[in-house]
Amino acid sequence: MSYPIRNLLYQTAARLFFLLLLLSSQLLAGQPIEDTQRDSPRGALTAAFEKANLMVALSGVEWRPGLNMAVASLETGKTISLNVSLLANTNYVFIATTTADEEDTDLYLRDSSGAVIGADKEPDATPIIEFRTDYAGTYQLQVHLVSSRHPREFVAVCLLRAAGRSILESEYREVATSFFNSVEDVKAAYSGTNWLATPTQWCAFGYSLSENEGISIIGLRPGPGPKIIAATGSRILQNIDLYLANETQRIIAMDNGPDAFPLISYDCPPGSSFDLRVEVERGKTPAFLLVGILERE
Repeated sequence: MSYPIRNLLYQTAARLFFLLLLLSSQLLAGQPIEDTQRDSPRGALTAAFEKANLMVALSGVEWRPGLNMAVASLETGKTISLNVSLLANTNYVFIATTTADEEDTDLYLRDSSGAVIGADKEPDATPIIEFRTDYAGTYQLQVHLVSSRHPREFVAVCLLRAAGRSILESEYREVATSFFNSVEDVKAAYSGTNWLATPTQWCAFGYSLSENEGISIIGLRPGPGPKIIAATGSRILQNIDLYLANETQRIIAMDNGPDAFPLISYDCPPGSSFDLRVEVERGKTPAFLLVGILERE
């Protein structure tokens, strides 16, 4: 799936400029993130947002409506996958990163048959795939943490699209600050609570949703034991609801109260699979929100 030559040359130049900006920003940043911050996905999520935001500024893509960010705690040498629905004949950009820039991370895009149709295997921490779809369908993004200074890292991925939506840096930072502060309050209230670290599972998701929009993550397998799911959105989102359904599509936990800070908890049986749905009941315009999954001892 190649672009026309003119677009290919433009995107190559834009990518080179983007990578130069990334390098300069890393040099100016000075010291790496402290190890004490590695117990939270915030560093990887913010790094991914900043790098994706550079791509938005340099190219004709914006943030994908619906699901557009995900972050996970991943063991070094392991791979995690994310299934996404993509439109036909549309330009997409996928960017992955980690908390620090010393790691080596690869990114793959697979079609419905499992064939690799896009990849960035360069030895760096910020793989990028630029891709134009021929057909609509479900595709799979795979993030592989090749090497790291630590046995486990938070990795994040961002999804951009032509004719997408805007997420301002100020909006992201406001939502992220509120979200992670709320999570710390939950962790303080429930001892032994930490970010979900079950292998192959994402622990937080970012969305762009507007009024009466909803989206589901299908087939979550968070592992046995008590789980807490919380969401926080932009101030213009006045009502956010969360629903958790089991394999029979029966809703087993929910928070659909008239507020923008839903929280649900559920003691998951071993081997169970769930669908997690987030809905916006009231909101003036499309806005950013974050959903996190925590586990309790």
